[in-house]
Amino acid sequence: MDMLSYIRTVFICALLYAGVSPAVESGVDQKRTVMDELDTVYPSSVREFQKKLALKGDKVAQYTLGNIYHFGTGVAVDIEQARSWYSMAAELKHEDSINQLTFIEIKQTGFKEALHAAWYDKLLSQVNPTTETTLIINEVASIRKRAGRSN
Repeated sequence: MDMLSYIRTVFICALLYAGVSPAVESGVDQKRTVMDELDTVYPSSVREFQKKLALKGDKVAQYTLGNIYHFGTGVAVDIEQARSWYSMAAELKHEDSINQLTFIEIKQTGFKEALHAAWYDKLLSQVNPTTETTLIINEVASIRKRAGRSN
């Protein structure tokens, strides 16, 4: 992959992760969405390769597939598929997968103090949280605020 393609891929993935779906110009008067564009940037062969690794027990590939289905990267969003892949990685102690599973649960059922407080406090105590962790912290804080709880 050349540098321009790499930068383009990172940019499109960042937009998708942020929930932005702008139109992308492609050819004469033909508009495509970022999701359509991903078919060329993140082809199904890459997903198939990740799947082969994941089925052999690679927790990073399992997590990657969880993200692909969770955020709809080149595929339709499928939370159950995401949960399945995250669960496989979580069984192998993949921390980001555990966080995503907990986050999905909170989004679906709400923040339960007795169940989620220790997990949330652990996220808050991280010295250098990843961008993903920061996004989860902010979203959970918003969910808690809507439910009348403070951070």
